[in-house]
Amino acid sequence: MVMLKNKAFLRACVFLMAVFMVVMSAVSPVVALNKDEYNRYAQNSIYFYDPDGDCIPREGGGGGGEGGGEGKILPGNSRIEKIWNYIAKHAPGGISDKPEIIAGILGNMQQESGFDPFIRNNGGCLGLIQWCPLHISFHSQMKSKGYNKYYHKTGTQPVTNDESIIDAAIEFELDFLFNSGDWQSFLNGINAPQNKTGASGARAYADLFLIKVERGVGGSGTIEDPGVRAIAPSKRYQDAEKRRDYAEEIFNKYGGGGTGGGGEEGEEEDEEDEDLPYCDDDDDDDDDDDGSEEPEAGNLASYVKAWVWPTYRKGTLRTSDYAKYMDNEATYTGATCADGAKGVDCGAFVSNIIRASGWDSNYPLGPTSTQSSWLANNWKKIEDIKSLKLGDVGIKPGHVILYIGDIAGFGSKTASASDCRGPNRRAPSVGSPNENLNQYTWYRKK
Repeated sequence: MVMLKNKAFLRACVFLMAVFMVVMSAVSPVVALNKDEYNRYAQNSIYFYDPDGDCIPREGGGGGGEGGGEGKILPGNSRIEKIWNYIAKHAPGGISDKPEIIAGILGNMQQESGFDPFIRNNGGCLGLIQWCPLHISFHSQMKSKGYNKYYHKTGTQPVTNDESIIDAAIEFELDFLFNSGDWQSFLNGINAPQNKTGASGARAYADLFLIKVERGVGGSGTIEDPGVRAIAPSKRYQDAEKRRDYAEEIFNKYGGGGTGGGGEEGEEEDEEDEDLPYCDDDDDDDDDDDGSEEPEAGNLASYVKAWVWPTYRKGTLRTSDYAKYMDNEATYTGATCADGAKGVDCGAFVSNIIRASGWDSNYPLGPTSTQSSWLANNWKKIEDIKSLKLGDVGIKPGHVILYIGDIAGFGSKTASASDCRGPNRRAPSVGSPNENLNQYTWYRKK
């Protein structure tokens, strides 16, 4: 009899518990996290998130995307930052406090894929570091997660711009790399470079990643760092110079941190609040775009950092943020390049960055001729170029540039682009260090 009473009591407890769980689930949806996810969110004091919400928890969270169903939104304001942050937090081998190593890795990824996890070359090599068909496990796992429907060939437009899908694929590919024999081989050679710090260190680790992971034997490039050259199995590698240059650029821009590191002090927190839809932001902030409030120079600076390459360079390769804006949001993009790149045009760059950043919401979208007449009637002409500051615009027949001043990590005080139909076509980057500013008529927002 006692046993029966105990059983009845237990049944009552189970019933009440079930009712309680049903009620609670109706009030607040709970998402179960696996061990790795739990650890990732717990490190940032994030323990619950709503996958159907319309905002992102700080340092993580996300909406439910396709392609494996992770629905992650990686922390960072650009694809480069997201990859940097993920490597710094999760890569095995104790490299989180070694920005030279991370920059060396990213320099290779930029050359291989432009940080596109779905790009596929004519030989069937795929993803951030271009895993070729011989990497059977990688290709089969990408297919099993449903990512194969997002593959696109080099030079073609991406199949998806859904950030949750792209971020989930980036996380998967990085985790695959971290668990590979190639990664262990790279770690085993960490002490090989003769140069280990600063920009020269970033270049050396780009060399190391090339010979240990990419193994792009057969090109015309040579290994620069003596220590890496001593362990390189070949004398010639593909695009070694470009990988080193990319690594150096990335180190100069992000070497101070990886969450937009390398920027001016005091701007990062403000940029976070302006650029990302975090759940604790005031929904009413910045809704009005009527130009009634004076825009902050820091917001223009943040757009420069996201849209402009920090060293002078030619070619149609755009930063990921600039490409995303031009391909999906811009109403004026200038001429479209033969490879499909939009916005490789001085007028498109200057007019869009001024409008998109909120620097002047009335600025005209159009070619140099349109901007020239508008500037003469609406902005103040600057007579002394020694007084130039961030946000000033310089213009001459056929070309327009933006003055950006002293932004840490940027190799010039100006930023511009060139028409992709000309021999000197150039996506937005800093101007030439030898540029003659006296050739331009300069204007400043009143």
